Order: sequence, then C-alpha cells, then structure tokens
Amino acid sequence: KVMGEGHAYPMISYKPLQVSSAFKLYAKSQGLDFEISNEITSQIKEYEKALKNAEDDMKDSIDLYTFVDKKYKSYIDESKKYRGIINSKSQAPCGYLIYDGDIKREVGLIRCKSEATKKEVITTVIDGMVAENYKFVKNDLLKVDIWLTINNIFKEAGVKTPTVPEMTKLIENDKKTWDVYSSGYTLGINQCESSFGVQCCKKYKPQNMMELTSLVAALRPGFKTQLNNFLNRLPYTTGVTELDNLLKDSFHYMMYQESIMTYLGWLGIEQTETYAIIKKISKKKFKEKELAELKAKLLKGWVKNVGSENGFEKTWEIIEAASKYSFNASHALSYGFDSVYGAYCKAHYPYEFYAVMMQHYSDKGDKDKVSAYKKEMFEYAKIRVGSYKFGLDNRKFSIDKNNGCINPSLSSIKNFSTAIANTLYELGKGSYSNLSDLFVCLKTNGIADSRIKDLINIDYFSDYGDIKYLLNYFDVFMKFYKNKKYLSQFKKDKAFEFGIDFDVLRKHCGSETVKTFMRIDSKAIIDELAGNFDGKVSLKEKLLSRYEVLGYMDIVDKKYAGYCFVEDLNVDYSPKVKLYALANGNTIPVKISKKIFKQNPVKRGDIVKVTNQHKEPKKKKIDGQWQKIDEQEWWVTEYQIC
Repeated sequence: KVMGEGHAYPMISYKPLQVSSAFKLYAKSQGLDFEISNEITSQIKEYEKALKNAEDDMKDSIDLYTFVDKKYKSYIDESKKYRGIINSKSQAPCGYLIYDGDIKREVGLIRCKSEATKKEVITTVIDGMVAENYKFVKNDLLKVDIWLTINNIFKEAGVKTPTVPEMTKLIENDKKTWDVYSSGYTLGINQCESSFGVQCCKKYKPQNMMELTSLVAALRPGFKTQLNNFLNRLPYTTGVTELDNLLKDSFHYMMYQESIMTYLGWLGIEQTETYAIIKKISKKKFKEKELAELKAKLLKGWVKNVGSENGFEKTWEIIEAASKYSFNASHALSYGFDSVYGAYCKAHYPYEFYAVMMQHYSDKGDKDKVSAYKKEMFEYAKIRVGSYKFGLDNRKFSIDKNNGCINPSLSSIKNFSTAIANTLYELGKGSYSNLSDLFVCLKTNGIADSRIKDLINIDYFSDYGDIKYLLNYFDVFMKFYKNKKYLSQFKKDKAFEFGIDFDVLRKHCGSETVKTFMRIDSKAIIDELAGNFDGKVSLKEKLLSRYEVLGYMDIVDKKYAGYCFVEDLNVDYSPKVKLYALANGNTIPVKISKKIFKQNPVKRGDIVKVTNQHKEPKKKKIDGQWQKIDEQEWWVTEYQIC
C-alpha cells in the first residue's frame, strides 16, 4: 500500500538434503546392501523422530549416534558429503523481501509451492541467507501458536486473558499451577513437553517465576555440565564470595548470558565487549591464538581479584560450555510466562485446556498429538473421552462437564477428514429402516469401505447392533451391493466360493440357470444371511480394534480391576511393557525380569491380570557402572495372560 505493486514478495526457502535423504542417496549410489540400508534408515528415523519432538533449543543436544549403531558410523560419515544438496524449494514460512526497487527485474521471481497451503505462489529467487549477506530488508511475519491456544482457552472458559502483571498475582503461591510441573503432566506446557523436560520438571519442582525462569535457562544445552547439581537444588559456589554475590540472581550459576557478561566484566573486560565475546565463542569465530589471548587476559583478571589461579579453570570450562547456547534473562522470563500461562489454564480450566489443544492439533492434522492429549487428560484430570456415535455431533471437540467428558472429533482419527466428519453429522440427522439402507446412504455419500469398517470397530453404530454382527452384515452387504446398486443376479460359483447357502438364494430369486441365480432380491438375502449370524465381539477383540483405529485406549470400567491391556513392549534388555489399566485408565510402564518373561511371554494386544508387583529404584550407568538413582519404577513379578 505504501510503495505500490512489485516492492514486497514472499521469499523462497531452499530445501537441502538432510541426514535421512542424504543417506538414502548415498546408499543408492553405492549399491549398499538392501537389508543394511533399511536398518540404518529405520535408526535414522528414530533420531529424526526425537528431533521432531524436541523443543527447538534442545535439538543441538540430540546425538545421531545415540540412535544409529556405531558399526554403521562409516556409512553415515560417507553420506555427509550429500547433505546440503538442494533438491527442492518452497515458500519461506514467514520471510518477505521489502525492496524500494523493482523486485521482479532487479532480484527475480520464481513459482513455488506454499508449505502451509500447498498452493503455488510467486516468491523471490533469493532466500533469507542471501538477503542477510547483501543487506536486503527481510520482514518476518511470525505466528506464535502458544498464544493462539492460550487466548482460545480463556475465550472458551469465558474469561478475559489476564495481563502479565495479573497472571503474576494469580500464580503467586498457587499450588494447583505449580503442581502441574511437579506432576509431570506437562503436555502443552511450553518448554516442558519433551521427555527430558518432564524429567527435569518432576525433579526440580519450580514453585515461583524466578525458579521457573531459571529452569527454562537451565534446560539449554550450554548448562548441561551443571544441570544435575541445579535440579537437585544442591548448594553451588564459584568458590569466590565476591563473584557469588554478583551472581545471586542466578543462584551463583552462570546460566544467563547476563551472568557470563557479569563474569567477564568482573575480570576486566569492558561491558560493551562482553556480549560480542559470547557470540564470537558460540559461533566459533575465535581463532586459536585469539582464544588463548582472551583466556590469558581473564586469568590475569582472576589472579588480580582472587590472589591465585585456583578455581579459574572451572569457570573457564563453564564459559566454553555456556557459549554453545544460553538464554539471556529476559528471554528466559518470557518463555517462562509462555509456560506458566499454559500451566495455569491446565490447572484451573482443564476441560477448556484439553478441548482447545485437541482441536488445535486436530486442525493441524497431528493425530499423534491428539491421542497423547486424550490419554493425559484422563490421567491428570480424570476427564474421559466422550462417545463416537452416529447421530451425535462429532465434528469438533465439545465439552460435557455433566458427564465428565470431552466428546471427540472424528477428524482427529487417522484417515478421517473434516469433510467426512461433516458428512456423517448430516447423515446422522436422518432415520434408516435397516442396516442396508444405512450402508447404502454412507456409500452413496462417498464414505469409503475402510472408513465404514473403522467406524464399526469403534462402536460408532452401536444403536444398530454388536460390532461383530455389524462387521459380518457389512461383509455380506458388500457381496450383494456393487457400483452403487444392488445386484439383480448372482453367480453360483461365487456363492460356492463365499459359502452362501443356495437354498437362501433360491428363496429370494425369480429364476435360475445352470450357472446363475436370476432376478434376486439382494436386500432380503442380506437380511437373512446376516440374521443367521449370532457371534459376539470379545472384550479383547473390542479393545484391540479400538486401539488400532484410535491409536489410544479409552475403555475404563472398575469391574476390570487388576486387568491390563498391553499397549507396547520392548524386549531388547529387561522387557519393558506399557500396560493400560482397564479399571482406572492409567498407562503404567513396567519391567519384567527376562526369566519370568521367557516363561510367560506377552505380546502387544494381550490382556493380562497382574497379581504381584513392586517398586524398585531405577538404575543408571554412571562412569561405566550401574548405580541406583532416586527415581523408582514398577516391576511385575506375577501375571496371567487372559
């Protein structure tokens, strides 16, 4: 509007090959053995999954070789030469070029696809790095999801979003908010969602904003060497009282960039130079000689202030570590408020919190995240997942406090789109004289066979009968309903193949030839064949089918006390098993000794009755030795497979 047309365009983003794609190209080029290539690729996928789930500031601390077997290191190293090769392009997620000249003529434009909408868009041919190097003006339009969801939660609760000063008063000594961190139920809580963040929250148990801000800063990779001491709230000193006093706001640690700047200034560095030094170390721009000169200068200042070299080396090591990535205090405080707003919402408005978060991730198409919220909301707040039922409104997540549940959205299930959910809602308003009419209506309106079976398996059509009966009925229906119409004739060899009684077909046909039943009444045949079926779905079948479709378990009934559904297991070492307790809905990770497991092996989808279990301290390898630590874990010693 200000400058006229042609002076502002979205920028391009070049997509280079990453670890996985680079390795695949390397493996193909070298004719690497298929089995070895597949094994390495699957291990890389685990690494990439960990990266995806980690918070942005923790990604640098995740090591590829934690996931990839060291015997494959040479292959990975060889494939590094392929990384960085650009093999695709798209619109940059938030960057726009602003230029007073004619961008089309002086810079250049190209057609790209938008990552968000998948639509084609015209972008500049230069990316953000080129713009920065050549001093073009790049304008970033950033969308912060955490504040979108926080505002929506307060809106859903009918409460105005508090200002930061108002929130500061609300959370002061508010046990419910701070218990969110100590409980470990930190899904949706900024900075604390990863398994690493959960462990740190449960151990440190922040109780106020100062402690939470410190925890946010302590989770950065640069603080790794001092983290355990901090989380265990052990006394810490630099060894120099004067320096400790200068660092009192960070519990004597050098955890913020300001702390390091204070340290450098205390040793004689001009305050205006301190931040530049931090950045130069972190970006490895110091040459070896320059770094040695800086260290010598700091040592000279240390000796001047302390009187000896004692203790200097320890602080220098901290400077080198912290330079990898550390927050300044105001940044850590801002992140802390992002976090505590979420914790306050979860503690005081749990229904609204979970409904908004599940809808948010459902809209994004992140089904795994939705499943995780459904599981956590019962464990944390005893909020149940409501019903998927034909005739109910399952187009979005809706709160039902009277029944202690949040009714789910069909679009949160894998392979179910918003369009399918909307269609089913409209069809649910109608009435159907029998199942055949219902199935005809579903298929006529574009609901695929596989989706209909998924709906049957989650008891969506419970008003029409048992799951097993409905699956059998649909199977029979599909034999006599083809290309959106009922069959008028049926081949005898097909009837023989399907095991269909010829007498039933004769009863409902106008005539027959040697090979074919003619002028058949398909609807009557379907009803009679399906009516002869009296099988019932077992509990195990029901649990397994729901788990396969939904991706989580949601059946809770006190009459199943002691009975558990085996969600997952890992038998690489002492078998680890994830058990879903049918009586209360909790998912409990347990261990079983190799000897007991070998005598009575379980598999995913089994139902077991646990008759004996106990807690033991966890063991962790420290300096090459297995040692007991403070945390405890469940061991199951007796169980029966049902």
